[in-house]
Amino acid sequence: MAVISDIGRLLQRCETVGLGGKRTKEEMSDLVNEWLKVLGVYNAELLDQALTEYIANDTRVYARLPKAGELRQICDNILEERQRRQGLDFGGKCPLCHGFKQVLVQARPEALFYGHYVDLGIRCPCQRAGETPALRQGLKITRRLKSGYLEMWLKHERLFGRLKEYDRKEPAVFAEPVGQQSLKSAFDDLPF
Repeated sequence: MAVISDIGRLLQRCETVGLGGKRTKEEMSDLVNEWLKVLGVYNAELLDQALTEYIANDTRVYARLPKAGELRQICDNILEERQRRQGLDFGGKCPLCHGFKQVLVQARPEALFYGHYVDLGIRCPCQRAGETPALRQGLKITRRLKSGYLEMWLKHERLFGRLKEYDRKEPAVFAEPVGQQSLKSAFDDLPF
């Protein structure tokens, strides 16, 4: 959590690099209080890193003081990137199955597996050539199962899917042809 002195050092750094010009003590005090309301949830290290990124990406001729919301967005982007990197580091193991070679595929609420199952256990895509890279590229893959086809996709580092049944074309069932002899026997039992 940033404190007043952290925000003050951040604004002094902005002045040092020429962002926004010099300010009076009253202006600096008001600005520190306003920035603290918006940026107080971040630590000083993250705010410094965000300001460094802002300065590095500022290509305009006339540099201006960043808005607190811009620094907040940069901080959020940095935190999201850190979380993504941590999520991908599994010590060389597959991020889906963590080396167990089996994974759960989650169904959408409106299309449950076999009518009432939320999850379906299958062999992990890392065990089949080309499936994991295809999923990482945002493609849907289809795998043949005993009961049909399973269409899978990756969303937020989780595996989702839906079942598609085979296109079964069953032969038409025709009744046995009825001959006249069988019809006559049916009429023999009638009382008239």
